[in-house]
Amino acid sequence: MLSRLVLLIAACAVGVGACTFTTPEPSGPTSEAPSPTPEPTATPVPTPTPVPEVEVPLAVVTGYTADAATITLAEVEAAADTVLVPCEVTAYLGRELAPFRSGCDSIDTVLQIITDSAGDGRLALLPASVVTPSVKVLPVDGADPFGGPQARALPYPIMGRAVGVEPYDPSQIRTVMSLGDSCPDRGVAYAAITVGHGWDWVFGGGTAEYTAVYPNPVPAGYVGNGFNIVDAVRTGNEGAVAELVSGADVTL
Repeated sequence: MLSRLVLLIAACAVGVGACTFTTPEPSGPTSEAPSPTPEPTATPVPTPTPVPEVEVPLAVVTGYTADAATITLAEVEAAADTVLVPCEVTAYLGRELAPFRSGCDSIDTVLQIITDSAGDGRLALLPASVVTPSVKVLPVDGADPFGGPQARALPYPIMGRAVGVEPYDPSQIRTVMSLGDSCPDRGVAYAAITVGHGWDWVFGGGTAEYTAVYPNPVPAGYVGNGFNIVDAVRTGNEGAVAELVSGADVTL
């Protein structure tokens, strides 16, 4: 009995030794070292498109009721320190300026200043492509970017540069002149037709200066206030009328 028990224990010992097994590896993909996180790259910031700089004639403008009708380059140069020059202008009369510099006014503001100042004679230099009918353009030594064909054909003496404006295209300019009320009748027609001076003589007239004006009341029974009677003396400039009425592309 004792020997059977010993044999059974020995057999178990042998069986236990024979049944030894290892712990299984965890299932799933083989683990690898983590790859480094890529460095973040900066998102490119769009740069603003540069505002093109163009060469343009700089029109000399003033208020509509200002006395000046023309100006010379010498007069503009003499007033260069006081003339209004908008922020968009970067060069004029040999001066180089930074665009949108401190203390300057925009084109719209300069236009408003000249319009509001009306007849006080203030001057401004504006790129020709931004000039509006709210201001009066002064021809410079006879040249005028907004004048008739002859005035536009003359070399314009004040060129400059500006940013943010359209180029000036003289081919797009047309001038229209309206003579308003004109009366080639009565004495005018008598001199041209009856006396035989001809209409060239009428349009070849020059300038005159009033010496007196007399009221001309309407006789009883007539409607209207009549036309004043003028005394005048000729002051020369023969042909001024013809030059005036022929100076536009179209004259009414």
